[in-house]
Amino acid sequence: MKKVLILGYSQSGQLKEVLDRIIEPVMQCKHIKYDFHQIKPSKPYPYPWSLYTFFNVFPEAVALDGCDVEAIAADEDYDLIILGYTVWFLSPSIPVTGFLKSEQAKYLFKNKPVVTVIACRNMWLMAQEKMKTLLNTLGARLIDNVVLTDQ
Repeated sequence: MKKVLILGYSQSGQLKEVLDRIIEPVMQCKHIKYDFHQIKPSKPYPYPWSLYTFFNVFPEAVALDGCDVEAIAADEDYDLIILGYTVWFLSPSIPVTGFLKSEQAKYLFKNKPVVTVIACRNMWLMAQEKMKTLLNTLGARLIDNVVLTDQ
């Protein structure tokens, strides 16, 4: 039996809906076990954002500082990881960056194939280039990228 880990962080819920639709065939297959986990920052980001919050997260997002995140209940050896993220200031969102810099991510992503899923308004390419670097640091293998942009 194959095992798939699906991870994501979504403030508005739109990315969660996208991931649900993408993994629908996986959920229906008897030969695939899947775990779906939302990445949760230790200190939640408000939604919708105030103007102050919007500008306050800019430096951390661009510098890929990340934030503290809660550990997820995933300790199995997965055959594939599907990682959904949104773009904040041409970078992966701070909670996703924080998770990828965690000790848990070092264990989960090492030598694993990864498919990234981006839901954004536009301008995702720089974020994906940064994501490639983060995944490479973890020893993961990016095998595909799915991008859905709002019109």
